[in-house]
Amino acid sequence: MAVQNLICITGLFLTGYHKNNGVRYFGLFLINIGASGCIPGVLAYSANNITTHTKRAVSTAVIIAAGGVGGIFATMVYRQKDAPK
Repeated sequence: MAVQNLICITGLFLTGYHKNNGVRYFGLFLINIGASGCIPGVLAYSANNITTHTKRAVSTAVIIAAGGVGGIFATMVYRQKDAPK
């Protein structure tokens, strides 16, 4: 998970601070690779550290719901005036 997080952070820096649009586009791929690969690890880590089946099910649901809310929030972050020109 640490390597995948480093890949994601590298992609975030490339997308946020590089001038070349091709490199920024590549950074988006790195973000997706790093973030998507962490999901099974986070779910497995959570499930292995919670004792009862009920708590495990609720924990998994909360993690997946938070990811869904994050996806909805991400579509609302960029305003029209921040669109690329």
